[in-house]
Amino acid sequence: MRTIHKTTLEPGTVMRLTCPVDTRFLSVGLQRGVPCLWYERPDALDAVEEVRCINTIGTGWGERLDGWEYVGTVIDDEKDVVWHVYQQLAADAGGA
Repeated sequence: MRTIHKTTLEPGTVMRLTCPVDTRFLSVGLQRGVPCLWYERPDALDAVEEVRCINTIGTGWGERLDGWEYVGTVIDDEKDVVWHVYQQLAADAGGA
């Protein structure tokens, strides 16, 4: 069985998310004005886990994104800002 979970994103911060290896990131968006990531993960208690780094950056920030995989974009019309979300395994992020 699989369950959908949500985590809030922290723009400007590299977050760490511990999750089973076969977790799928589904979408990013705003909920009550807060950027969020929805992901689907298995419910198995014995699932092998990994740590993924999630980097949420603003348009034009000039971040180095070598090795990061694009997840999605969040448009916040109220605050007039656009966030771009990337992921990579913590092992590949140099301990980020």
